[in-house]
Amino acid sequence: MTKVRILKPQTHPKGWGSEVWIINNAKYCGKLLHFKKGATFSDHYHLNKDETWYVLEGKLELRYYDLTNARKIVKQIGPGTVVHIPPAAPHQLHAKEKSIVLEVSTPHEESDSYRIGKGDSQR
Repeated sequence: MTKVRILKPQTHPKGWGSEVWIINNAKYCGKLLHFKKGATFSDHYHLNKDETWYVLEGKLELRYYDLTNARKIVKQIGPGTVVHIPPAAPHQLHAKEKSIVLEVSTPHEESDSYRIGKGDSQR
């Protein structure tokens, strides 16, 4: 029988702010990423995870790589911006001001984060 459930989100504190996990199951994951002003999360990639972000509030600096020519790219993003991050694409966010990002992705797996640079959670 199909059953509707009301769930309680889980807050995971991070050095850069916090993640509010709305759902993480075998099919998909939904989170709110709350950034403190001036905070940065690690430069990292995932081999399995396919992510899409939607900026709800604030201004952030998106840092990623064009892997075809090994070039680092920096873009300023703000409310209404949608960013798709496919598996194996290194990425990093730095909050220019207090910010909130909605993340929708394939399931989150702790073992699927590969850090190539430190963020505020690793300092």
